[in-house]
Amino acid sequence: MTGNFRAVLKRGDSGFLGTRVLFYLALAVVALNGCSSGSDDHDDPLPIFISEITSDIEADGDIGLSQDDIYAISSALDTGNVLAGIDPETGEEFRGFLDFPLRGSDGIPWDAVIESATLEVFISGVRVSAPDLILPFLVDLVDFQPPFLIADDFNRLIQPPLLTMPVDFFPSDAGSFVAIDVTALMDEAQIEQLPDLQLRFLLDFSATTGLIEIDDSDLENAPLLTVSYF
Repeated sequence: MTGNFRAVLKRGDSGFLGTRVLFYLALAVVALNGCSSGSDDHDDPLPIFISEITSDIEADGDIGLSQDDIYAISSALDTGNVLAGIDPETGEEFRGFLDFPLRGSDGIPWDAVIESATLEVFISGVRVSAPDLILPFLVDLVDFQPPFLIADDFNRLIQPPLLTMPVDFFPSDAGSFVAIDVTALMDEAQIEQLPDLQLRFLLDFSATTGLIEIDDSDLENAPLLTVSYF
């Protein structure tokens, strides 16, 4: 990892609630501490709100580029997954896309100030040429036009990133939920007043191969964005 929060999670039978109990308790402690001050010299702390946004499966998908320079666009609605990286067997490169609608009734207000944002993805598969490899990836904040990807979205010159952050994946991530701190990307999306948080996953240019498969087959495993704001 290069300076970004990343955690591997195991969700229990309690579903989403089980992974967030400590998070909510921590927020409650902060709120209580703020309210317990007896001094009249300090303003009450601003209330913190939390939104959980599932990715839009109709807009999620990936674009594959074969060694013959042929693009293939796949929708998560059809495949149940999103691929990103370079397949060590075929050499085909995939760039994956996730779309999180921000402005619905349960979304993020246009004037909200972002405190934190965490993305959870379930890694259903990892393909590597060696079991001990670290897979360096880039996550781009982009602004493509859902619900349909086009081949130009693959190209970082035609569809340039508004902001980019690094994140590492590992072969041991297969079969696990991975939590990634995307606060900087969410904050930039808010500054840009984007209607959606749209992310493009690609293998870092320092690596030659390595492929991850993000599960997007059902609500239980769907990519989830958790944003706290005030």
